[in-house]
Amino acid sequence: MNLTESNHKFSAKDNSRGFSGYSLRLSGFKDPKKGFLVKDNCIVGAEIFVSKSMLEKQVNQTVNLTSKRKCKSQVQCLKDEA
Repeated sequence: MNLTESNHKFSAKDNSRGFSGYSLRLSGFKDPKKGFLVKDNCIVGAEIFVSKSMLEKQVNQTVNLTSKRKCKSQVQCLKDEA
């Protein structure tokens, strides 16, 4: 099975994966007539291209990583949150 070319822009608000309406159930995946599994092997290929968005401005991410909490280490802060 081949999926045709798709162009999808990911964002924090969008949780789709770029192929709306496409799903494959496990029973269809295991069906030998469909050709996904051949001799108990499955080969999956993907081409992914990443481009910068013209709509977003670059920010220094370290500026946004501030906290009001005072911890002796990042590990201690993570343990406190758990």
